Amino acid sequence: MAARPRTFDIVLFGLAVSYVAWFWSNPHGFPLIMGDTHTYLNFDPDRTAGYPVFVDAIIAVFGMVEAVPKVQIILSAASAAFLGWCLHRVLRTPAAALLPLCLPIAWSEFAKYQAAIHSESLFVSLLSVMLGALVLLVKRPTWRRAAVSALACGLAVAVRPAGVSLLPIWPIALWLIGERCKGRRTRMAAAVVAPIVLCLVGESLIWRAEHGSGIRPTRADLHLYSKAILTGPALAEPAAALPGSVAEDRELAAPMRDLIDAAPDFRTRNILLVLAEHSIHMTADRRIFYSEEGNWKEPRRFHADAYRTVRRIGWTSVAADPVAWAGNGLAHYWGYWMARTSYPPDFFRRFYAHVGPSMDHPYFSRFAPPERLPMPRAEDNFRWVMACLLLASMSATGLVLRRMRRGSPPLDDRLVVACLCGLLVHGHFLVTGLFGISLMRYAFTMWPAILLCCVLMFDWTLQSSTSWALPKRVRAGWRRCSG
Repeated sequence: MAARPRTFDIVLFGLAVSYVAWFWSNPHGFPLIMGDTHTYLNFDPDRTAGYPVFVDAIIAVFGMVEAVPKVQIILSAASAAFLGWCLHRVLRTPAAALLPLCLPIAWSEFAKYQAAIHSESLFVSLLSVMLGALVLLVKRPTWRRAAVSALACGLAVAVRPAGVSLLPIWPIALWLIGERCKGRRTRMAAAVVAPIVLCLVGESLIWRAEHGSGIRPTRADLHLYSKAILTGPALAEPAAALPGSVAEDRELAAPMRDLIDAAPDFRTRNILLVLAEHSIHMTADRRIFYSEEGNWKEPRRFHADAYRTVRRIGWTSVAADPVAWAGNGLAHYWGYWMARTSYPPDFFRRFYAHVGPSMDHPYFSRFAPPERLPMPRAEDNFRWVMACLLLASMSATGLVLRRMRRGSPPLDDRLVVACLCGLLVHGHFLVTGLFGISLMRYAFTMWPAILLCCVLMFDWTLQSSTSWALPKRVRAGWRRCSG
C-alpha cells in the first residue's frame, strides 16, 4: 500500500530542506571558479545568453557573485523535489520518488557543479523540471503539462547549447501518447512548439542586444575544426591553402594522430583522442578569443577572420568525408559507455608505457600534464550505472516498439517514460560526440534522465510477469520501500 500523500509531501519537503542545508556550506570544497567561468561572467560571444543572464540577475539582486551557487543549490533542491513529487503522484512509489534528492547527497559528483559558476547546475535543474512535467504528461496528457515541460526544455537549450539534443524527443513523445490525444493533437503540438520557439527567439534577441548583429560564433565549429585537424590529410585542405596558424596546428597534431592510431586499447585511444581534440580546440580558441593584456577576468576580443577560417575548415571537412567524422563521433559516443571514471588496476602503467616520450609533446605539456590525467576515484562504480542504463534503455525501447503493434495491450506509463529518458541520454551522448568531446561531466549532467530510466524499468520489471527472475529479497525489499 502506498504511503499517504500528505505524509510523503512532508518527508519530501524535509528532505529538500536537508539537501539545501547539506550543500549550503559546500562541505566537499567544490570550486566557485572553474575553467570556463570567465566566459559566463563576461558573456563571451560564443556562449548562449541563458546562463550569463541568470548570473547577472543574481549579482544584480544580491550584489555579489558568491550568491550564484546558493541560488543554484536552492533551485537544484526544488527541481529534484518537483521530479520526486511527480514520480510519486504517478507511480505511488516513495522509494523511487525520494531518489532524485537522495542520490546527489550520496554521490556528490552529481552535485559538484551547483557550487560553481558553470551552466551545468541550472541545466540539470531545468532538465529535472522537464522530466517531472513529462511524467505527468504521459500519465494524463494536457496542453498545460506539455507547455511546462517544453518551456523547461527551451530554457535548457538557452542555458546550454548541448541542450539541442533534447529537442528531437518531442516528436517521439507526441507519437507515443498520440492515442491519448485524439482530437487535441494540434493543440498539444502547439503547446510544445510555442514555448520552445519563444525561448530560442528570446535568447537570440538577448544575444544580439549584447553583441550586435555580426557573426555569431559557436563552440561546435571549434570542435569540428579540431576533429578535422586531428583526422589528417583526408579531411584537411591542401597545405598550400592553409594559413600559417592552421598549418602549425596540423603539424603539431601529426604525432598525436600516430599515437592514437597505435593505441593498444579503446580506453587509451579515447583518452588520447579527448586530450588531443581539447588541446587543438583550446589553441584555436586562444587565437579567436584573446585578451591583449592576458587577463582572463576581462572580456576577450573576438577575431572574426580567424573564426571564419576555423569554421570553413571544420564544415568543409565534414562535407568532404562524413564517414570519418561520424566514426570520430561514434568513438566519443562509445567513450561515455566505457565510463572513463574507472580503470583497471594496471591501466596507467600500460598507458604511460604507450605514451612514453610523447608526454613532452606541446599538446600534452601545455594542457594535460601527467598529474592532471584522469585517475581512479570513488566514482569508479559509475561504469555499473552506465551498464544498467544501457540495458534499461534498450529494454524499454524494445518493449515500447513491440507493444506499439496493433492488438497489443496499452503501453505502460513507466515503459514510455523510461524509453523517452533512455533516448534523451543516447541523443545527448551522440550530439556531444559528433560536435564535441566525451567528457564525463557531460554524462553527469544527464543524471536525472539516467536515474528515471533505470528506476522505472526496475519498478516495471518487479511488477511484471518477469519479476520471478529477480531474487525474492530484492522484490520484497523494494515492495517494503514502496509501501
